[in-house]
Amino acid sequence: YLSAPNSSYLTWVFLFVFINLFSLSLSDPRITQSRFVCDNTKYSRTTNAIPTFTSLMQHLGQILNNQSWASHYLDVINSTGRMYGLVQCFGDLSPTDCLLCYASSRNTLPSCLPAIGGRIYLDGCFQRYDNYSFFNESIDPSGDTVNCNSSYGIAIGREASIVVPS
Repeated sequence: YLSAPNSSYLTWVFLFVFINLFSLSLSDPRITQSRFVCDNTKYSRTTNAIPTFTSLMQHLGQILNNQSWASHYLDVINSTGRMYGLVQCFGDLSPTDCLLCYASSRNTLPSCLPAIGGRIYLDGCFQRYDNYSFFNESIDPSGDTVNCNSSYGIAIGREASIVVPS
């Protein structure tokens, strides 16, 4: 038979173990803006890029429902050109957080219009649209000018090498 003090002790142990079986999971779509860039070149006044942009974003969102990235292009209304779009979420985002990050970037990126291109870097995702197919570019020499190297180490595209000052 268990005495009253032992019973109370076992109850507390049971509650402690039971509560620790469940972990608290907080969702974070990581929508803090890191960089926002609009192209200096604009569509002509006769080109109506806004409906094309809206349709492009809808297509990207539909594709993004099934994977963590999407790319698509459409013909620009009243123009001979095309509009290309890309959205990519970091692999550690849940599908819901990826869609939330995309929604945040999609709300900000239209402020670039009528520019022919724009990009937004959020902590959890990246989105870009432009008037040419940039899908095979790793960097854009005119827009990607930030160099994160230092004299203490270089770790881009090769093994890290650390220089220790003497």
